[in-house]
Amino acid sequence: DGSTATIPLSKALFMHFTGLGAGEAAQQVQHNTTSEAYNRIGEREIDINLIFVTPPSADEIDMARINDVELELVPIAKDALVIINNRENPVESLTQEQIRAIYRNDITNWQEVGGENTEILAYQRSLYSGSQTLFLQLVMDGSEPAQPDTETLVGTMDYLVDAISSYKNARNALGYSMYYYVNGMYGSEMLRIMAVDGITPGKHTISSDMYPYCTYYYAVLRADLPDDAPERALVAFVLSEEGQRTVSDSGYVPLYPVEDEGK
Repeated sequence: DGSTATIPLSKALFMHFTGLGAGEAAQQVQHNTTSEAYNRIGEREIDINLIFVTPPSADEIDMARINDVELELVPIAKDALVIINNRENPVESLTQEQIRAIYRNDITNWQEVGGENTEILAYQRSLYSGSQTLFLQLVMDGSEPAQPDTETLVGTMDYLVDAISSYKNARNALGYSMYYYVNGMYGSEMLRIMAVDGITPGKHTISSDMYPYCTYYYAVLRADLPDDAPERALVAFVLSEEGQRTVSDSGYVPLYPVEDEGK
């Protein structure tokens, strides 16, 4: 199981080990989103031993422990939380403090950050989504965001992207998502990935940790799995040079530079 943004990696691994094609992978590989994946691996009665996900919230770790499940986190790829707005909006870059101020409602108009005299519609994800966990950890950094209203609280990443790229008032909107999701899975020509502190997220700035909101995708296992468990063998492959090449070929940022196959 896993996050929506790790579905392409799971499909690539499925095809690598089975020799089957993309159509079969699309049918066989299903992810139930970050929060549901953590719920499933943390439930003793459900036979889920491995998930590919963004980092857990403290509540997700605690819930697993309540069920007497210890989680083991292994970084397998790099990514970043990215701040997004509409390309018709003239503001291309924000500072970290400006972003926090917007989400605290201390800044409410684009004019205050160099834009037009229009209200900022600052979208947030639901509490236990993977991107919301990262938003609270990386962006808010201990401060509390304002409570979103029903219009600006969205349940899925695709709805947030649509709201910023094409829906009514999209020009005024601000939001966040995973770099891989909006750059490789569900982007839009009307969507801008904004610079933060003057640094635009991309494979180089994420790989080098220059961009301020870098993070990892993790393989999360039940810690009591034996050393010879097939789940551990799969994670070991992903960490190998061939596995990291699969990570890179799938569009993700690998943990370390890898050469193209055949060089």
